[in-house]
Amino acid sequence: MNGLQNLFSKQDDVHSLIAGIDEGLKEQIVSGLTGSSRSLLLASVYEKTNRPILLVTHNLLQAQKFHEDLSSFIPRKNYIYIQPMN
Repeated sequence: MNGLQNLFSKQDDVHSLIAGIDEGLKEQIVSGLTGSSRSLLLASVYEKTNRPILLVTHNLLQAQKFHEDLSSFIPRKNYIYIQPMN
C-alpha cells in the first residue's frame, strides 16, 4: 500500500465505512469526495476488506477515469475492467 493510501485508510471515516462492511451493512452513503479521492477510497476499502467491489458509473468517460485512477492504487491483476461493446 502506498503512503497516501495508507494515510487515507487511517482516517476515522474510512474505518467506519470498513467496519460497516465487515458488520454486513448492505448500504452506506459516502459523499463529498471528488476526483481521485474516490478511487483512493475504493482502493483503501479493497485493501482492508479484500472483497470484490462493483463500481457503476453513469458513462464510459467516468469509467475510464476510474480505471486510470484505480490502476495507480491497485495492481491490475486484482481487478477486471469490462468495456462496453459498440
